[in-house]
Amino acid sequence: MRDDDELEYFIDEVLRLFPPVPFVTRVCLEDSEINGIYFAKNEPVIISIIGVHCHPQYWSEPMLFKVKREEFVSGSYARHAYIPFLSGPRACAGMKLAKQEVKCGIRALLEIFNINPCHEDRVIEYGISSKPNIKLETYLVPHG
Repeated sequence: MRDDDELEYFIDEVLRLFPPVPFVTRVCLEDSEINGIYFAKNEPVIISIIGVHCHPQYWSEPMLFKVKREEFVSGSYARHAYIPFLSGPRACAGMKLAKQEVKCGIRALLEIFNINPCHEDRVIEYGISSKPNIKLETYLVPHG
């Protein structure tokens, strides 16, 4: 396995647990029924990206951070269950650039800091975006 593959799996796992946008809203264009749930025309719907990304139907041990998550390594994950940049016509146009920037940022971060393991429980702060609620300075130690 190449280092670039491992970095890609790491980024995918980070985006699974901490997607850039935790939820999206949509409006039903017509009366619909999905899996026995009725949605009326013009009804607002909230789709939890984190809820999908952490659903046990799609992910083994969904609340654990696994750098080499088997679903990503084998490519066996359900494509509709991993949508950090959404999909279809409303997918983020900058997703490839964003992932490339994250790769470059992580490489730069590793050149500057040693990273200590974090043993805190994972807590997510919700807002317009999601982020881990920990003090990074506790875990980032400058080289030297």
